[in-house]
Amino acid sequence: VEKLVVVKGAPPVLMNYSGVDQDLYSRAKAALTEKSQRGYKTLAVCTETGTDEWKLLGLISILDPPRHDTAQTIANCNKLGVEVKMITGDQKLIAIEVARQLNLQNTRFFDKEVFHPNSLVVDQMGGFGSMAEQAGGFASVSPEHKHRVVTALQDRKHFVGMTGDGVNDAPALSIANVGIAVADATDAARGASDIVLQQEGLSTIVKAIYGARIIFKRIETYLTYRLCSSFTFGICLALIYCASGYNFPTWTLILLSLLNDFAVSSSSKDRVVVQKKPVSLNVWKVGTVGFVMGLTSALQVR
Repeated sequence: VEKLVVVKGAPPVLMNYSGVDQDLYSRAKAALTEKSQRGYKTLAVCTETGTDEWKLLGLISILDPPRHDTAQTIANCNKLGVEVKMITGDQKLIAIEVARQLNLQNTRFFDKEVFHPNSLVVDQMGGFGSMAEQAGGFASVSPEHKHRVVTALQDRKHFVGMTGDGVNDAPALSIANVGIAVADATDAARGASDIVLQQEGLSTIVKAIYGARIIFKRIETYLTYRLCSSFTFGICLALIYCASGYNFPTWTLILLSLLNDFAVSSSSKDRVVVQKKPVSLNVWKVGTVGFVMGLTSALQVR
């Protein structure tokens, strides 16, 4: 009985193992390059009939286009000051073509060769961390490589969010500042993530960033107003007491606080200008602005 073994896998690997003559090897490599430049993922199919000699039957190209809304999502991220990088296990040519389709601002991609300890490219770019900052993405990478990219960016004081759907993304998802598993992610990716999306696509992330910045701005405004009103009341009451010696009854202080609460309640519906870049709470700025506004208001009342 003749035994037939059929194997499919990465073309560069199978073509090296199979008994392919130089002419067929060159044609297959040219076809692989042409398909990769067009964004196609390609599998090689080989057979073996018990002679320990593999025969290349052909190449199968598969097109896996990005979602229709991904390009707009990336553009919205750029407007919010969030730089998007692509880290993929696909070949470099495929990654570059997908980046072009998505209108990524930075299409400078590196492959797994830069992860070698003595990589000249890394040395020329000032170290791996500097290269990770300058890169638009990385291709042909393993889970360990993704993990290293995330940690390198974190070492450069970047706040890193990572999205993924498979087991190979779990190490990077777990170490990122915010790990985000997409809607159809595996259990391993979900378990390693901080957030699990319930809707397909990445547009939900942009909505979350937008909403978070609105909330942040309203909190900052509320704190500034509270400090301002506290300084105003404190200075005014102190001046009145020093000038006339009048002791305010407790109920008047409670009434003033209630009236102030009515005024501040409108801040939950005010129009917020969303910041165009990530921000953090500056306590000194809020305190200084609140004090200056409170002092100015108190002097006006006087």
